[in-house]
Amino acid sequence: AGRSLAVHAHARTDLLSIVGTVGIGGTAGVGGAADVVVIDKKTAAWIGEGVIARSGDSLAVGASSAEAIRSVGVGLSAGGTAGVQGSASVLVLDIDTLASVKTGSALFSDGNLVIAADADSDLDLLAGAIGAAGTAAVGAGAAVAVVDKTTHAWIDDGAAASALGNAAAAQVADGGFDIDYVATAAGEGEVAAPGITPSDGENDLAGGSAALDATRTSSASTSAHRGLAVTAVNRDDIKGFAVTGAAAGTAAVTLSGEVSVHQTDTRASIGSIALAEGASHTGVQVNADNTGA
Repeated sequence: AGRSLAVHAHARTDLLSIVGTVGIGGTAGVGGAADVVVIDKKTAAWIGEGVIARSGDSLAVGASSAEAIRSVGVGLSAGGTAGVQGSASVLVLDIDTLASVKTGSALFSDGNLVIAADADSDLDLLAGAIGAAGTAAVGAGAAVAVVDKTTHAWIDDGAAASALGNAAAAQVADGGFDIDYVATAAGEGEVAAPGITPSDGENDLAGGSAALDATRTSSASTSAHRGLAVTAVNRDDIKGFAVTGAAAGTAAVTLSGEVSVHQTDTRASIGSIALAEGASHTGVQVNADNTGA
């Protein structure tokens, strides 16, 4: 057998989407801007049913998915009598990231055996609208994010997995995160931190949160590990801004809203994911050749 065997799937999506409108009229100016992004994405790596695989130093099955999405919808309307402007930034994201060893397969590594799924999403939404008129002006904006993510790593029922650990330790995710705050460096389409000083030395604002004047970053912590490891990691950084303005001689109305619906399912399992809700797992053999590994 060779010294190592790896099955990897990786997908990365980088998207910058900008929509802008301007409406100007002698009597009335009306405009609308909407940026809508819908992404349905599946990234999977697996060893199939009945496969027998043997490696020397390492055997790895890994799936990873990363997204960096900037969605911007802005508009300006002005009229002598009335100015009406609406804008929206809408993002719908459905992401599956799966790494698995299927039933009936038998894997043996003299070193390390790692099954890993990793998902990372960085999302920025900005909706801005300005209406101006001599009599009446209306500005309305909405930023909406609907995110559904599944990140699973598992060894299926009926599979055999043996890892003796007779190799250099592998760095694997250990279930924690390292959190840091860095100076904001806003790029194109990036929503920056608000830049508010968190404390004046006497009075704390929002408990002195560093997130008010810096960008929060996180990375999965890792540790050295020998033998068998099954890991699943999900990270999300979502920022949504809805900003509106209206100016008029008689009446000015502004409406803005930000809505985020976020559902994640992150699991690492020895035994079928379908049974991970509480039913017993049977038929999985782990380190059958060396129970002390």
